[in-house]
Amino acid sequence: MTSHHVFRYLAIGCLVLLPFAGHTAPTATSHEFLNFNNQVHLTSVNVLPAWSAGLSGAPVTVAVVDSGVDLQHPDLVGSFAGGGRDFVNGGGVRSDDFTGHGTLVSGLITGNFNEAGIVGIAYDAKVLPIKAFDGFFGGGIEVLQAIDYAASRADVRIINLSLGGPLLGPMEISTVHGAAARGKLLIMAAGNDTAADPDFPARLAPQLSGHGIAVGALGADGNIATFSNRAGVTQDYFLLAPGTDIWSTVANGSFAPVSGTSFSTAYVSGAAALLAQLFPNLAAGEIAEILLVSATDLGPPGPDSTYGRGRLNIGAALQPIGMLAVPTSGSGVVPLTRQSALVAPALAAALRNPENALDRTLALDRYDRAYTVDLTRLLRTRAAHRSWARVFARVHDADTVLAITPTQSLSVGYRIDQSARSALDSTPGPTHDAMEFSSAAARLRLFGTSGNWDYRLAFNDDAPWGPGFGTHTTDSSWFLGTHTLRSPYLGFSAREHRFQVGWPVGAGVSLYAGVVAQDDDTDTEADSRASFVQAEWRIGELARMQLRASHLEEHGSLFGGAVGGSFGVDQARTRAFGVTAEFQLSPSVTLVGNWDLGETHIDNAAASLLRDFDGLRSDAFSLGLLADDLLQADDRWGVAISRPLRMRRGKAQLIVPRGMDLQENISFTERSLTLEPDGHEIDLDMFYQFSPHANAQIATHLFVRRNPNHNNEGDVEVMFMGTLKWSF
Repeated sequence: MTSHHVFRYLAIGCLVLLPFAGHTAPTATSHEFLNFNNQVHLTSVNVLPAWSAGLSGAPVTVAVVDSGVDLQHPDLVGSFAGGGRDFVNGGGVRSDDFTGHGTLVSGLITGNFNEAGIVGIAYDAKVLPIKAFDGFFGGGIEVLQAIDYAASRADVRIINLSLGGPLLGPMEISTVHGAAARGKLLIMAAGNDTAADPDFPARLAPQLSGHGIAVGALGADGNIATFSNRAGVTQDYFLLAPGTDIWSTVANGSFAPVSGTSFSTAYVSGAAALLAQLFPNLAAGEIAEILLVSATDLGPPGPDSTYGRGRLNIGAALQPIGMLAVPTSGSGVVPLTRQSALVAPALAAALRNPENALDRTLALDRYDRAYTVDLTRLLRTRAAHRSWARVFARVHDADTVLAITPTQSLSVGYRIDQSARSALDSTPGPTHDAMEFSSAAARLRLFGTSGNWDYRLAFNDDAPWGPGFGTHTTDSSWFLGTHTLRSPYLGFSAREHRFQVGWPVGAGVSLYAGVVAQDDDTDTEADSRASFVQAEWRIGELARMQLRASHLEEHGSLFGGAVGGSFGVDQARTRAFGVTAEFQLSPSVTLVGNWDLGETHIDNAAASLLRDFDGLRSDAFSLGLLADDLLQADDRWGVAISRPLRMRRGKAQLIVPRGMDLQENISFTERSLTLEPDGHEIDLDMFYQFSPHANAQIATHLFVRRNPNHNNEGDVEVMFMGTLKWSF
């Protein structure tokens, strides 16, 4: 096999070189970055993020099968692995490079960072120099021997083949396949003939089980260089890197600008060395795939026969690819979406405690590369108040009441569905919810009596009844707070299906029983089922008291947290007791008080960071005034003070992944987590709804939170909302 290369050689004299003295990583103002306008090429492949992260290629070894290397070049001193070979002249590595080609290639991979000359992409990596041709000698069987020798070396992870020629016979193909089969990554020059397909061996890239990359050259204008062979049959395994007028190390100790796919190949080999340093657990095929899928697309969208996958992008290759996931001690993983980090407000303060060190949580990408993420920045809680869409829908309710029989009525209306979708993208950190709305969901309410019995049935209801069961003066659905004057132990979603029956058992005493099924209105897929019984005592015409017991089952979530999330559970069962008292202060004004106490038992989830819950007790209370016809006929007004669901006591074990070794074994830290928060959230909730005109309706809302989510250091939150309905 004959070798052929196109590069331009220009001697520029001697430079004064300073010895390497352990400087910090190269920056955009480093001498090497600026010298010879190399910043144009280095910027185009986005190498600075790697250097800023402390990556330098150490201790990765790249075998350079080429024309030898000048071992005495000041920018290459100390950059060589021991045991190089000379297959042209026989014996060990020689400190000569007749053509200078191998020295140029080596400098672009591992040129020293010494504040002089140039700097290689992986400036602390080691080059294993293997001479396979030298001017008119070698380049045939010597290349095959060199590839086979490089593949036999345990320390070699990458083989740089800045050479090419016509595809010959089975021996050549077998040698290249053999190197890939030994787990080496082969970075191969596409060639410089302006051909539609790469030369051999780069043309074999699709046959190497993902262990090969063909590399073409970019011109100064950012397009494929005129001389470079195109991607052709290798388009899925083809990358582009700078390949015109690139300054590198010359065999006489100086520097010169060169052009050719040989030097583009060196850039990709250096990038592969940086990846291998940062993620030593990656296999050769994974490194190749990461470089290919993270490339900056050029030409038509997607891989194409000219540009292949596009331009090498080192910074993008270091970033997570695919959805991040947190490994758990139960051998599971939790995808890191915003939904997976949804927690109940009652747990938020305990989880955000800095002592938990959730800001240093290990997460893995598609290739099991380990990253550190700040999980506290992803934590979010269920909204404490209704969204503007729900309030808007409440004002614009258009229920139609149909009298089925003298004792039965059916109410038909609509509800606005709201969904919140968001997934963590390739960069760790918080994301924002994108809201989608539709108004296609029907709402049905059936109520009536049969003898002494009364019953109520609701389907797809977005205004769940409070503990007073939705009587005119205790309708809590006008409040912004999702918990105001409601029992928290009947579910945590704003959409429910409920059936209840009631019957009198004596003078002023009635019993109620029912079931509540709630489906989540977000992508968390949380659902719950509650059953309850309630006794009600009417004290004259002015007061009544209700005592209730309930049993709530949540599947996969805890107090409305995300199903299958980072802090999810298999099942949560809560037994609760509650009391509600109502006093009619006047014919149109009612005072309502509500208190609930619950005990929760947890079944652990394998894919969760929380385990071994113990002694969970919680409670909530509200006190409010509601009035009709306060200032004018048919107006409605309400004010309430509430403390939403809060953990009174309880513990759990928090098990957080921290690190991963080369065998991909995950290490964890474990600490006992006290679930009782240090603060008490107190909410003020007010509304006033009236009709200033026969065709108009106005509703105003004020919602104030002190110590949100029971965080003692939380700021005061204030929300004001107004809606106007005008009928034509």
